[in-house]
Amino acid sequence: MPRRESPLERDGSALVEFAADLRELREKAGKPPYRDLARIAHYSSTTLSDATGGKKLPSLAVTLAFVKACGGDEKDWEQRWHSLTAAAPREQDCAQAPYLGLSAYDTTDSDRFFGREHLVADLAKRVARQPFVAVFGPSGSGKSSMLRAGLVPRLEQQALVFTPGPHPIEECAIHLARHLNLGAPHVRGELTRDPGALGLLARQGDVVLVVDQFEEIFTLCQDAEEREHFLTALLDATKSVTVVIGVRADFYARCGSHADLVAAMQDAIVTVGPMTAEELRRAITQPAATVQCTVENALLTALITEAHGQVGMLPLLSHALLETWRRRQGNALTLTAFQHAGGLHGALAQTADAVFDQLDEVQQDITKALFLRLSALGDGTEDTKRRVDMTEIDDDPAVSEVLERLTAARLLTRTREGVEITHEALIRSWPRLQDWLARDRDGQRLHRELTEATAAWERHGRDAGSLLRGARLDVIADWVWETGPPLNQAERQLLDQSVETNEQEYARESRTARRQRAFVLLQASIAVVALLIVGTLAYQNAFGITTREREIEQAHATAEDARRLAATNPALATHLALAAYELDRTPHTRDALIAATAAASRVALGHEGESVASMPHPGFVTTPDRDALGYRAALTNKADDTTRMNDKTTTFRGGAHASLSPGQLRLATVDRENVVRLWDTHTGEQLAVLPGRFTRAEFTQESHHLVTEEGGSSVFWDVKDPKQPHRLDEAVPGGLADFPVGIYMTTAEASKVRLWDWTDPAKPRWVTDFTTTGSTSATTFSIRSGYLAAGDATGELTFWTPRKDKPVRLKAHSGAVTAIAADTGSPMIATAGADGRIVVWDVADEPKQVAEFDSGANITKLMFAGTLIAVGDDTSVRRWYVNGDAAARAMCNEVGYLRVSRTDWEAYFFGRSRLPMPCPDAINPPSVVYSR
Repeated sequence: MPRRESPLERDGSALVEFAADLRELREKAGKPPYRDLARIAHYSSTTLSDATGGKKLPSLAVTLAFVKACGGDEKDWEQRWHSLTAAAPREQDCAQAPYLGLSAYDTTDSDRFFGREHLVADLAKRVARQPFVAVFGPSGSGKSSMLRAGLVPRLEQQALVFTPGPHPIEECAIHLARHLNLGAPHVRGELTRDPGALGLLARQGDVVLVVDQFEEIFTLCQDAEEREHFLTALLDATKSVTVVIGVRADFYARCGSHADLVAAMQDAIVTVGPMTAEELRRAITQPAATVQCTVENALLTALITEAHGQVGMLPLLSHALLETWRRRQGNALTLTAFQHAGGLHGALAQTADAVFDQLDEVQQDITKALFLRLSALGDGTEDTKRRVDMTEIDDDPAVSEVLERLTAARLLTRTREGVEITHEALIRSWPRLQDWLARDRDGQRLHRELTEATAAWERHGRDAGSLLRGARLDVIADWVWETGPPLNQAERQLLDQSVETNEQEYARESRTARRQRAFVLLQASIAVVALLIVGTLAYQNAFGITTREREIEQAHATAEDARRLAATNPALATHLALAAYELDRTPHTRDALIAATAAASRVALGHEGESVASMPHPGFVTTPDRDALGYRAALTNKADDTTRMNDKTTTFRGGAHASLSPGQLRLATVDRENVVRLWDTHTGEQLAVLPGRFTRAEFTQESHHLVTEEGGSSVFWDVKDPKQPHRLDEAVPGGLADFPVGIYMTTAEASKVRLWDWTDPAKPRWVTDFTTTGSTSATTFSIRSGYLAAGDATGELTFWTPRKDKPVRLKAHSGAVTAIAADTGSPMIATAGADGRIVVWDVADEPKQVAEFDSGANITKLMFAGTLIAVGDDTSVRRWYVNGDAAARAMCNEVGYLRVSRTDWEAYFFGRSRLPMPCPDAINPPSVVYSR
């Protein structure tokens, strides 16, 4: 990592220095425009430019994307980023923090609430003399804190504080019943029957009604009648008790649309604006003083300068101060700690990104779905948060874990009633969340409509009368079909039942209509109808056309369409192939499904000019981003004589051949001069150079030994200490050393194939050998079935087993056998040939072919890892499933995220828009095809 002496270092500002070094990295890369970097890094040019500005610390993800785009060392920069944030937040005393971060100050936090004393005093006077007061202020101006921690402790009476939520009458009833020690259903019934009951009950409890976040009656309450009823009850209550509402300023116009509310607000409005410099000073310093902490003058000056006169800054200020306090030095809050936290504008985004980056891919998907569910899209106003009842969130351990982590980070707040985003400032200040909300806003509104419909369905005991119908069902079902959103279990059940009921009603209506038409025709001309029936039956008997035969014909035609589309449109091909397989489960439709699923699973590990030299058994790629990180491989570039790992840009000398250890910690490369080098894959360090010249090098399965090929012989090396490799004396004849299972090794020399037991690598023990017809090109050994199999340049496959006197030979391919693999879990062997075919053989008894596929590429490697993995000479990797049911499950669980449009579907399956899925218990089942 290049470092430079500059005034920046002498300043001691690590954040500024970090940004300067990012700029220097870009200059060394030829100073590419930020627009070009954005295309490579998949972040906006503004985000990448801000990363080099020095005003806030970019997230780790942004940093690594920038570094990768500029050709830097990602590992070193990752360490640098963690070092910069090494002033780790202290968690052990967060409960005693003087600042609440994004959380609003509540009635119990009045001892930490400073800065609004004059405004609170004025508000208290108004409340004492007026029956109604409306507090307006922009989001982030501190309205909720002022009402709860400022006003409520000053009131002589008790205050009943609540937020309206999606059902304000119910919400009000719950809080009022708790205060009066009555049953909530009873109070709700009273309020529903008579709006005037609210004032009577509130006067009985001698309370001041404080409705915080009053704008929720517009953003969350979707029932206009319920909204009007609540407003009527609230305004009528002012005849008996005092009512205070807190409203976001951008909802003033919405309040103005209600005549009685406008009348009540005359001379009753209190406006909460930005804090003055003195108010900011008290809000910053006084909470710290309550826990015997001080605020550095430089920090105080910076905070007041940035926040003074700015609208909506208080949550960002509180969060930045909380993060600064967690990084405090002794009892001092310093400017350096503030900068490490990300600054006033970056602390919140940095916190959110840090939490998000620590999650795995599944948890990140859950997080995205949660935040979208917890947000309400604005209609001419800003997006707002949405409080969600826990019954709306599936009771799943993975979801519960994510909720716990987001709550611990104070990004979400959980109560007895549910969960919500801690503050709307997160929506405004977290770019990642803004990006999520900007995508498919119409779809998100449809999702919210489905959520509301589900809640109504549940409230009515899942009555059939509450199901979706008509155009509303069509629109929502189409959206679910095309986008596959993260629905909860109840939403999916409502949609499935609505579709099923809709289809049943349609079928019933169709039958009724047909019967009526038939009855009319029968009465009009019974003879003609009889003749038509007889003629139809005769035609079917003559030509044998039945519904089942039409299905079979359609299934086979669609299977052919799927084969044709597999390379150009894998999404459509997999869905068509699965539907064809469901219509008619034959070898023809099965093979089409397997081929389509393999095409859809394709990932390319490298670039043009590279080859996959070595790949240990990989994990499976099942995530929608379809990157190649599920497979780890060594890629050789013979032209450049280099090797690299597919998930890194660092190159290693030697591109003639390479072998990656099973643990993926070590790499052996062979250069064009036949020199073998050992490398550490993490650090890029060269560990050793083997003495001598070798054409190949292969790690054994336990990684402590290496076999090199030298002049037609194979030699073992002890590389337990990779910096001091030790050559073992014994050499065995033959090259192409392969380690298919355990302690066995195969070698080949021209047409001679040998099997070795290398329990003692210093003295490998010969087991058997046999001769192939042509020059041996690939070998494998099946310990389960006892078969030693070899393919040769003529396409012939030779099997040897102790149970037979002589090897069994059969023609496998019309060209050379290019790869061969044995399955350790079943008596199967797979071969690939230069003829473009992959063939699977059952070797339990006599070898017989059980499946055949078009390979889609020139296959260089085959391996069984739960399924058949095929690696092509273009660095492509595909997964092949030997039976149709396995391919169907794979389509649902691994490539089911691929979507097809209704238009494409109906072009092939017009009139059969709903087909059963073979894997209802799949992890991520694809959306059912819904009919209109």
